[in-house]
Amino acid sequence: MKILLTGATGFLGSYLLKEFIHNNYQVIVLKRSTSNIFRIKEAIPKVKYYDIDKINIKQVFMENPGIDAIFHTATCYGRKAESLKEMINTNLVFPLEILEVASQENVKEFWNIDTVLFRNTNHYALSKKQFKDWGRDLALKKKIKFYNLKMEHMYGRLDDNDKFITYVLNKCLSNKGSIDLTFGEQKRDFIYIEDVVKIINFLLNNIMIKDANFKEFEVGTGTSIKIKDAVKIIKKATKSNVNLNFGALNYRENELMESSANLDALIRVGYNIDLTMDFCQGIKCLLNNEEFNCES
Repeated sequence: MKILLTGATGFLGSYLLKEFIHNNYQVIVLKRSTSNIFRIKEAIPKVKYYDIDKINIKQVFMENPGIDAIFHTATCYGRKAESLKEMINTNLVFPLEILEVASQENVKEFWNIDTVLFRNTNHYALSKKQFKDWGRDLALKKKIKFYNLKMEHMYGRLDDNDKFITYVLNKCLSNKGSIDLTFGEQKRDFIYIEDVVKIINFLLNNIMIKDANFKEFEVGTGTSIKIKDAVKIIKKATKSNVNLNFGALNYRENELMESSANLDALIRVGYNIDLTMDFCQGIKCLLNNEEFNCES
């Protein structure tokens, strides 16, 4: 199988890249010349890659005919003071350019990593939903098959330090000071990164969905827990003495108070939901601490 992958230097993209290489797929990576490749430095020599700020997208397809599938994982959250233009370029304009050329070059499948956030949550969510709309439109016009994966809250090794679970984990491991938090009543579906890869690999090779031009799947464990409880589990697992200041921060505007994946679409195509870890198991795996017990 020949796969074009965007966002390979990111958290999810790096895990997918390693999985694709392990499966002996031929992988073409799109990255920026300024991208930090620390997550994939050992994988880069095993793939063909292009710096998208130096080439034309059409060149990639001309030099790599017969691409079977595109995985678009590149994203801009807006957490690093990126401008609105930067966010729209990454989340909408860039993937649209790839999608348009791919449909012209008869690429079979486009797999898009989407968010579970509502489009009115923030500009990030809006830009992601706008691209999904374009993908669905082209798919229904039979230009390309478009599979949309709505991700719940991923976590695991090599995640960005500004992501919530990593941030809390690092603060607890430092065993210093305190952590300012909201009241933590929001409920989130936390899914371990290796389970995400397992689900994506299952779907990529699932013949039951191949006849559909558009399919959407929610990717998570199907169970949510309160932010407050998740933080307490991390503190307990790390045996930390940090002070948890619940209520020190206000909820964000348009805060999503409860989110969990609806796994019906996955179950219908044969996925065994019992294969995914709950949050406690995921933290044990992340810390490599088999002795930790949430209940004790």
